[in-house]
Amino acid sequence: MRTRFASEPKSATLLVSLAPWNPALWYALRRLRHAIEIAVMVVILAALPWTGIYPYFIMTALCFALFACAFNLLIGYGGLLSFGHAMFLGTAGYITAHTIKEWGFPPELGILAGVIASAALGVVTGTALSLWASHFVSSLLFGLAPRDVRTLVGAVVVLTTIGALAGWLPARRAARIDPARVLREG
Repeated sequence: MRTRFASEPKSATLLVSLAPWNPALWYALRRLRHAIEIAVMVVILAALPWTGIYPYFIMTALCFALFACAFNLLIGYGGLLSFGHAMFLGTAGYITAHTIKEWGFPPELGILAGVIASAALGVVTGTALSLWASHFVSSLLFGLAPRDVRTLVGAVVVLTTIGALAGWLPARRAARIDPARVLREG
């Protein structure tokens, strides 16, 4: 009796036409199915601008799809549950919406405020976790104390600057677009 694979069908299917199970054929059909799925997704994404769907809705859906792909990588493949994604996305989204709607900030400053708030939250949680994890990596450090203040502050400054620039540059470009013109042109 031969061993069965986890992905092997339990019974003959129409694709195999009651022939004995062939692993090469099975994996070739799976690859073909994935190629067809990707081709369909590319065609749908290419056709979206001409469907008349509101562009903001499409951008929001694609942002959440990217968020879901990141969770799929972390949880599905890495086996990790990261609440950092939800924490940073939620913080930036809430602060951005609140500053624009309630305080009357222009969109560029609202997005920048959301990024700064998310970065500040990242600095606080990153510093706390770095101090907590320094005990575990102390044996791996050579010529550096586990809680070296200069190194910790330098890392915080460099990473915060990179995060601020990564949020400010797209926000500046997005704020230069006239929403009325975009809505008129479709």
